[in-house]
Amino acid sequence: MRRIALLADLLGEHVAPPPSVRAIRRKGFMTGIELTDFPVALRMGHRVTLAGGERGAIIRPLGDTIVIMPPLAISEAELERLVRATAGAIVTATSDQLAQAA
Repeated sequence: MRRIALLADLLGEHVAPPPSVRAIRRKGFMTGIELTDFPVALRMGHRVTLAGGERGAIIRPLGDTIVIMPPLAISEAELERLVRATAGAIVTATSDQLAQAA
């Protein structure tokens, strides 16, 4: 239970603030991070996944929803690293498109 609460705190602190995140949905350790509307042709979810891989995070897209499903045995430090890497990947992958839209 402690890591589930930590995950919620970390997502709120690192993932919720970027303007490219519309919603975060969670059920226990399963998390879906829904991105704002991007043209389908950009495959933004895929771009975020690639940027996450460059940071050592294994995440996957379902369209423009980023899925995080950490193992139950993950340490608190590893969980923080995963969330920070995911947040950084979202910012990196979406920043050019948000700048063009502004």
